[in-house]
Amino acid sequence: MPRWSDLKRFCDRDGWELYKQTEHYFFRKTEENGNVRRIKISMGTGEMQGHLW
Repeated sequence: MPRWSDLKRFCDRDGWELYKQTEHYFFRKTEENGNVRRIKISMGTGEMQGHLW
């Protein structure tokens, strides 16, 4: 299973915008058609659980 840090690295490399950082990382990405996708990533060091991936 991927780790939380793997998901953050993907967002960084794929052009997602980090717009807020608290106990989680909050990313967003605007698509060409205007839709905005958002994701919240834990700052934990463990692996993501299967049902989340």
